[in-house]
Amino acid sequence: MGTIPEPVSQFLDWIFLDVASRAASGKNPDVPIAGLFRAYSQQPSKGRGKAGVRRGRSYMRRTDLSLRRYVAILALRKLGFTVDQAAAEVAVRLGKKTANEIDAIRTSFYKFHAPFSPGPLLASWEYCFTSWNDWAVRADARTIDFVAKELIIRKGLGKELAVRFQKIMQQVRSQPQVRLSREG
Repeated sequence: MGTIPEPVSQFLDWIFLDVASRAASGKNPDVPIAGLFRAYSQQPSKGRGKAGVRRGRSYMRRTDLSLRRYVAILALRKLGFTVDQAAAEVAVRLGKKTANEIDAIRTSFYKFHAPFSPGPLLASWEYCFTSWNDWAVRADARTIDFVAKELIIRKGLGKELAVRFQKIMQQVRSQPQVRLSREG
């Protein structure tokens, strides 16, 4: 496995910082999947209907974790990692250790049905990260503290997320001119 450049490592940390989710609500959820930094609106639908078409995005049920794993593996593949190596790195970042857990991440990459082709999908996540990175560099300490304490903890997302958020903020702010690609 190759080494991961710091900008890409930060990108991977950011991807898994805030997994968007929603409470279980049956086969036709009315609540969108939402997290702190990303939210997904419901697709318009006329109901389940005779053909059994479900409302909502078919590649996400309760969380966007499958999408996040897919994007992380795409980012690592862009660096020259094999799918096996990328799945192992994603597993480490998610706290998964067994061969079965790593294999589940690897096979889910192949089974994932992306909403559009991999290039634009990865580019959209990279753009969001770059925008977030720019905000993180410019935000003052009071704003960062507000986001960590008020938004994350009060929203019920937990102290662990607040600690991870502050750690990533510290990393990003220590290297403000970070770019993901060689072009920038």
